[in-house]
Amino acid sequence: MLTTLTARFEASLTEIDRLALAEVTRWPWEDLPPMEKMLCTQLARPGKRLRPLLMLATAGLPAEGLPCLYPAAVAVELFHLASLILDDIQDNAELRRGERAVHTTSGTSMAINLAGLLRTLSYHPVHRAENLPASDRLKIHRLLDTAATRLFMGQTIDIGWDLGWYPEPARFPYESMIAHKTGGLFGCAARIGAFLAGRDEHAAEGFGARAGALYQMSDDYDDVFAGDPERSEDLREGKYTWPLIELRSRLQRTAPATAAEVTRWLREGTHQREIVDLMRDHGVDTGLRRRLDEMAHHLVIEARELTAGQDGRTSPSPSPLEMFARVIAGSATRSGGQSAVPTIGVAP
Repeated sequence: MLTTLTARFEASLTEIDRLALAEVTRWPWEDLPPMEKMLCTQLARPGKRLRPLLMLATAGLPAEGLPCLYPAAVAVELFHLASLILDDIQDNAELRRGERAVHTTSGTSMAINLAGLLRTLSYHPVHRAENLPASDRLKIHRLLDTAATRLFMGQTIDIGWDLGWYPEPARFPYESMIAHKTGGLFGCAARIGAFLAGRDEHAAEGFGARAGALYQMSDDYDDVFAGDPERSEDLREGKYTWPLIELRSRLQRTAPATAAEVTRWLREGTHQREIVDLMRDHGVDTGLRRRLDEMAHHLVIEARELTAGQDGRTSPSPSPLEMFARVIAGSATRSGGQSAVPTIGVAP
């Protein structure tokens, strides 16, 4: 489904990529050509581009009908790239999109500078958007700045666990963390798309936030259950994610001493295999699997409701927003090696 949705907006994504690269070329790099190369390398390795796709899909219009949307999509994607570089530093990650993470090849200081440049470059495409009135540019910047603040609040909660800010696991605000860290930028992208197309901004933002949360939760599930437990980055780094929260909740009712021991193992970054074995023994994997399926199902239904009757639609084929929901639903229902969208009753 992602391939189909990407193909549908291929011309728009190409223009968004062009504008991002054009922004880099506007700046004087004569004295720092290696940085220019690093920036261009980052832009030449696009990921799934879910946030620009969500913005396009939420607008609900033919892509060529909203060129004013492109600068905002560039801004969102540039900021997302910046956040990934910082996230890799904070998580001690070695790889990103199949390549060595920047801080492992160019050093932490230069990676931070690269992230800073991408973040600040993200302001300018909207500043330069002559097809947007000043009031629209101001509103888009306000939405982007709010999402940026929320993302770093989410990152701070994540790091705060490692620093002992939440000595009691029950007090760790996981849902708040993913709402800020992932849901915020998804929600922002959806709201900007709706705003520029004259749609219901708040409904779109809520949909985007829920899509982002589902995407993060399925990623946390996969990290623990989709491969070798000893290769789990979250367990190795001692992150207190959704599967750990559910395991602790179940152990607290039946074996509180074991719950305390699991928390100690997590703090030490040890016993990954034993932790996952406990999860399977207590049905955490199957319980969370059912919840992911339910959330995926509701997301697709929500997308259908948001686009019902939109522009007099009568086509039996899914709208772009429903296609996007099915992309996120597919990532969730595939988690842990399960089959995808047919489990939620959506035609392939």
